[in-house]
Amino acid sequence: MMNKFVPAILIALALAFGPQTAAVSGQDKKAEEQQVRRELEALFAQISEAISNGEHDKKKKLMTADFQVKLPNGKTLSRNEIEVLPQAEADSLRNVRETYVIEDLKAERNQAVVKIRIIITYQQKLQDGTYGEIESTLRQRETWVKTDNGWRWRLIDDISPRKSGTVFNGKKVNDLRKIPAAAPKPVEPNEEDKAILQNGKAVVFIYRLEAPGPPFFGLPVYCDAQELARIKKNTFIKVKLEPGKYQFRSDKEPAFELAVEGGKLYYLSLKPVAGFPKARGLLSLDEGIIGPQLYKLPKTLKMKPLDAEHIKDAARVISN
Repeated sequence: MMNKFVPAILIALALAFGPQTAAVSGQDKKAEEQQVRRELEALFAQISEAISNGEHDKKKKLMTADFQVKLPNGKTLSRNEIEVLPQAEADSLRNVRETYVIEDLKAERNQAVVKIRIIITYQQKLQDGTYGEIESTLRQRETWVKTDNGWRWRLIDDISPRKSGTVFNGKKVNDLRKIPAAAPKPVEPNEEDKAILQNGKAVVFIYRLEAPGPPFFGLPVYCDAQELARIKKNTFIKVKLEPGKYQFRSDKEPAFELAVEGGKLYYLSLKPVAGFPKARGLLSLDEGIIGPQLYKLPKTLKMKPLDAEHIKDAARVISN
């Protein structure tokens, strides 16, 4: 990117040599960007081959120490935060393929800013033990820096959800929670929950994740006959329970039974569904990866603990 404060000597040279100097400079820059494109295309081909051979962390090894992901909601994930996110079980994904297409590239000295399209295809293990076919297309901007050890990955930003998409068994999917994927690896409990779990109780993480806009009112959550809370959008609660069987529901029937074991974490998703005169709540068990990810890093999606004024059962609902 050109510095606005161009030294006077450069201005003098530009005036002396006129348009010819600018043309040569432009040609040099184009040649430089073509060379960088070739190098990155070769690197992306190596990454694709490594992933096809089962080396799924190949690209991760190229991250710089200060690597970051800037999410569309304005939040930023560091490399350390990414590394603690829940991962899929080893056998839950197979035949993973990734294809990288450079759609635009800007190079400046030892840095390249790349707009890239990534096509990911794989087979996802489902809850019934079979495998489903998934194809996801991602579009984002990546910043790469040239080091003594080659190109290294510094930043992801300008993620474009509207230009991305997922197809499951030939059908477009707008909500990844609708894919009946097998459960991910158990996550490491957060520090504030470890004592509860070690004392033989279970923790149920209940979240309401929605896009901006209405409805804004709280949706009720019941455990057996007791109302736990009225959960507002993009908030969560944690419920501590003794081992046993419980009936969970919102204000839309039917309830479902959840058998909890001491020392374990469970995840429930709350959504509004159309109703008259207003939307009603639908509560369901989340056995995928969204719940565990929100539990570990709720702030990345602007999730907050529910305010105390909306909690109805303070004895069982944890306020953090």
